[in-house]
Amino acid sequence: MPPAERVRATSQRRSETDYIFEYWPALGWTVLTLGIYGLYVLYQLVRRMREHNIRRLELFDASIAAAWEEAGRRGVQEELRPSFERAAGHLAVLRQMTQDFREPVIWLVLALVARGIIARASPSCCSTRTSSGTTGPKSALNTRSPSSTRRSDSRCRYPTRAG
Repeated sequence: MPPAERVRATSQRRSETDYIFEYWPALGWTVLTLGIYGLYVLYQLVRRMREHNIRRLELFDASIAAAWEEAGRRGVQEELRPSFERAAGHLAVLRQMTQDFREPVIWLVLALVARGIIARASPSCCSTRTSSGTTGPKSALNTRSPSSTRRSDSRCRYPTRAG
């Protein structure tokens, strides 16, 4: 396929590879689904980043090839060779970016694992432990005496209930 046609075909692939969403509806759905939609958005963004870099590489490669052909037709290839060599260096960086590991499923799994770690590491400040070892919510309806309750975590920043 000629380079000019490759440029056109690559630019038209954008609608196939890009996932476009609006911020406020995505935030609303994330809140309504208790974060599940946010995981879907994360998956789509990582996939989009990977596909975007591949498409960008194809577009840049095709445009350099088209420009090189045009420079050959005009007879200025030798004059423009340093510019094309610099562009080839940038092309190598893009090639490296497309070979980096960016699998969306793995990033989704990492996000789920991180949520689990964060949830386990957060202090349980909203419960009290009685002298018998049972737990219950801190509330005004809690009928246990103040002397029989103590905080379950010393890092809790909420004050104990006054008698």
